[in-house]
Amino acid sequence: MNETVYKTQMNTENNIIGDKKMDYKTFAIAMLYSKYNNQNVWHFLYEKTLDENQMEIEGLSKTKINTIKRNIKKLEKLDNHVIQRKIYDNEIVYLLFPQSVDGKYYVLIEDDVLRVLVNTTNSNVIKTYCILKYLLAKGEKMVTREFLLEKIGLTTYEKNLQMMTDILDTLTDMYLIKKSYDYEKEINDRENINIKARLKLKLTTYEEWCNRPSQQVKIRRKKEK
Repeated sequence: MNETVYKTQMNTENNIIGDKKMDYKTFAIAMLYSKYNNQNVWHFLYEKTLDENQMEIEGLSKTKINTIKRNIKKLEKLDNHVIQRKIYDNEIVYLLFPQSVDGKYYVLIEDDVLRVLVNTTNSNVIKTYCILKYLLAKGEKMVTREFLLEKIGLTTYEKNLQMMTDILDTLTDMYLIKKSYDYEKEINDRENINIKARLKLKLTTYEEWCNRPSQQVKIRRKKEK
């Protein structure tokens, strides 16, 4: 009998995932510990749930629970209203909106994959994976770093381009995506031939991720100067 694979919704709406202030690591933690209503349009998270699972959440996120609470409060102040604070029966409850109003823009990420992302990466990596999960749902595509940076709300300066290269390397090392290149010849005005590499990305399947060669995932980080 196959084991049930639980998945968590993550919003991919442009005005939400493209908001630089929208911390997807905090949002992912909130979603992982939330419950959903019958229509599954919005989820709810009791603040006491964070306290009840403090040790587990702190171990998962490597962040103190009070910091996570402060970060959630920052998200509720954003104009996108993806998190809304309510009081029910004298208890603080957060309403979470993991999909667009029309129900089109969201992805489902396996809980154990999302937990590894929360444990080992940051908001920009999680945002990028969410975008790729949506974009590559039907198969391999050519994708530029510039496109991905714009989608997560960042400029295409050289520093950010390098950061996106590192993010894609990290996701590759985690066996969540596969990279390949198409090479094209370009002839300039002086008739010099340049070879241009075009990046192609593809999602790995959940089964491939589960059977990855090593459970010890290597995470690339920038070398300190």
